[in-house]
Amino acid sequence: MHAVHCPITVTQTQLRDIGNKIWKNESNNSLALLTFWHKNEPFPSLGIGHCIWFPANCQAPYTQTFPDLILFFKKHGVQMPTWLAATTVCPWPTRASFYAPENKARLRELQQLLSNTIELQTQFMFDRFCTALPTMLAVTNPAKRAHVATCIDRILHAQNGVYALVDYVNFKGDGTNERERYAGYGWGLLQVLEHMDSAHANVLDAFVISARAMLERRVAHAVHKEVEQRALVGWLNRINTYTR
Repeated sequence: MHAVHCPITVTQTQLRDIGNKIWKNESNNSLALLTFWHKNEPFPSLGIGHCIWFPANCQAPYTQTFPDLILFFKKHGVQMPTWLAATTVCPWPTRASFYAPENKARLRELQQLLSNTIELQTQFMFDRFCTALPTMLAVTNPAKRAHVATCIDRILHAQNGVYALVDYVNFKGDGTNERERYAGYGWGLLQVLEHMDSAHANVLDAFVISARAMLERRVAHAVHKEVEQRALVGWLNRINTYTR
């Protein structure tokens, strides 16, 4: 990750609060689900933010983030299991090998590490959001660039605003990865910001309304529409927490 320049800072208390909210969104604060491999996915999801980690030769069209989290831990002097510190490639080729009995000890080690680093994982996600800002603005349609920048500033200074931005980037990406598209349409933070109603009196209400529209558009253009339609209920419940 590059050097981070962000228009706002967060305290350790805020990091823990935001981190616990994200962990609750992802897995209801479950220790066991800090290490998770969904039956319909070719990769595991790890940590409070369920960062994805690709096995060798995985071609999923998403941005994996767990290797960057490993490097972030190293940078901050976190003591990690030797097997984890020695790799940035997921050591388990399949879901079956991930949940195999002989792997239980490693998963427990990983769960303990992840439960002890909530603030640091949240800092990683916050830094990821901040790092994405210049790229997002650079690829924004010039006619919408001022609108996007204004929306970001307003959200950052709203109650729950930092949580909303950090969670959404962690949850659905920053919107700059062109592989994360269905029928040419993205659903990341950039697309949400571009479609926000800047005249709405409550900026987080406007953010949630736009996010809902982008996620519904994603489902409408999905190849596996029934699967994504079932997931949509949880996605909408998640973004509704931004205004509570």
